[in-house]
Amino acid sequence: MVNHVDNTSFPLEAFRLRSFSDLLTIDRLEHFEMFDLIGKVVGKEDPQGLITSKGLMTKRMVVIWKILMNNKMSCTLFGQLVDHILPHTNDGRVEPLIVVLQYFKATRWNGKTSVQSNFDISKFHINPTLKEIDSFRCRLV
Repeated sequence: MVNHVDNTSFPLEAFRLRSFSDLLTIDRLEHFEMFDLIGKVVGKEDPQGLITSKGLMTKRMVVIWKILMNNKMSCTLFGQLVDHILPHTNDGRVEPLIVVLQYFKATRWNGKTSVQSNFDISKFHINPTLKEIDSFRCRLV
């Protein structure tokens, strides 16, 4: 049996998007709070090998994001996310590489704010056909 719920107590949106200005102006970053972010990839560093605190060998790579009005932020990807994004950054594309980061966290070091993936749950969606992406593309122009 299915009961209709008139007043839901949980969000019905697919993403929990944060704005770039939110991340820069918030006094204290909650290290355990996960959020989603939309941006355009404008640069990257070469992937690096990394040994985790559990002694596992993995990869890390820093990607530079443009998040409207020429605001740029670095994003550190770990593990399989590096393998997933590399082909898209090396394919000589003409159109912008728009990505939705999902379940990422913000960090602040020496006054600079950046985002990074979580080894277990973070993922991203590359150039998906979503209303949020369409809205972002319109604001890029």
